Amino acid sequence: MATDPAAAHDRLLSLKLHIWRQPDRKSAGKMVTYNVTGVSIHASLRRNILFFQHDLVGDHVFGEMDVIFCRNVMIYFGRELQERVLGKLGDSLRPGGFLCLGRSERLARAGRPRFCEFAPGERIYKAGPAS
Repeated sequence: MATDPAAAHDRLLSLKLHIWRQPDRKSAGKMVTYNVTGVSIHASLRRNILFFQHDLVGDHVFGEMDVIFCRNVMIYFGRELQERVLGKLGDSLRPGGFLCLGRSERLARAGRPRFCEFAPGERIYKAGPAS
C-alpha cells in the first residue's frame, strides 16, 4: 500500500470503480470494507481462502487456483528459471485467474502470451485460456 495518502486514496477509488463496473458488484461490495489503510476482506470470505507455500522450482503444477501471489521472488531468478516458473504458474491458474507480482517485477517475455495486463501499475495479470 502506498504511504502517500493521496496515492492511497486514488488507488482505493480505482478499486471501488473497478468493483462498481463488475456485473456482480453487489455481492463483491458485501465482501470488502474500504478503510484508510486499504481494503479489508470480510471474515466469511477469509474463511474460504486457503494459503499455501510452494517450492516454485521443485513442485509440480499447483492445481486450479483463482489467484497466485508471487511477490518479489522472480527478480532473484535468471531468465530461464523465470520462464519455467511462469509456465508453471500459468498452468496452475484457472482461465481468468490472477497472477500478482511484486512492484519491482515485470512479466517475462515467455509469460506474455499466457497473461494479459489487468492492473499494470500493480503488476496484476490475468490468465488467458491455456494454449
